This record gives sequence, C-alpha cells and structure tokens, in this order.
Amino acid sequence: MYYYYEEEHIPRAEKVWSREKEIFEIIVSFKEKHDYTPSMREIKKRSSLQSLSTIHSYINRLKEKGYITTKQNGSHSYLVILKNEYKDKKPS
Repeated sequence: MYYYYEEEHIPRAEKVWSREKEIFEIIVSFKEKHDYTPSMREIKKRSSLQSLSTIHSYINRLKEKGYITTKQNGSHSYLVILKNEYKDKKPS
C-alpha cells in the first residue's frame, strides 16, 4: 500500500528515502568542508525540512541503519559518520 504526497504524487517510502539521503549527504559534505559535523540547526538551514524534530527523526533512522552514531563530549554530543556513502536502494 502506497501513500502519496498529494502535491507531488510521490510514494511515502520514496519521499522518506530521499529525505534520509539528503540529511546524510548534508552531514557528510559539511564534515568534509568544516572538519566537524553539523548541528541540528545547521542541518535545518541546508535541508528542505523545516522542523528540528523531523530532522531528529531522520538522524535516528540513520543511526538505526548504521550510517551514523553519536558520541558524548562532556555536556555536548556530536555525530560520527560510520559510512561514507548512502547505499540504501530507492524504493520501487
């Protein structure tokens, strides 16, 4: 069963996949450029998403899939990239 986004007529699974990939690519490219990973707000500035909670949910999905993890540094945590490339296949 597919759920479509009304305006774009894109299956929900494909939309989730593309946003997950977008977030991962933002993290990787930011890390390459600045030598540290972006904050949630920095990801928000560079993504098509407007909600920090939505970005947080995509970060958690990437953690569950083994693409990234977080490390604690005192009172702050930061992202650690475990894989250099997003390899999940686009849903068909």
